[in-house]
Amino acid sequence: MRGKVETKPAASEAVSDVAANPNNDDAKAAMQLQLKKLLSEDPALAASISTFWLKARDAGITTTVVGDRAVVAGGNITSSTIITGDQNTVESQAKSQTDD
Repeated sequence: MRGKVETKPAASEAVSDVAANPNNDDAKAAMQLQLKKLLSEDPALAASISTFWLKARDAGITTTVVGDRAVVAGGNITSSTIITGDQNTVESQAKSQTDD
């Protein structure tokens, strides 16, 4: 969907506005309108998204994310680092494995 949004200046601006001001109701309403327009112009995309959401619902998948920089993840995530925030520096020291 990102590609579709990026090809429409009004939609791209609306998404940027919400990203910059996520609590602004006017920005959210503008983005909602732009997304409705995109989906009405592309029935195949709308059907694909609808199928995705219906499969998730039928599988009992629900997600709630609350708060600035909140993270949600599904499945089995192991040996991973999840970082939020700005201007972070992450260093990793890989562990080598040797066969004995």
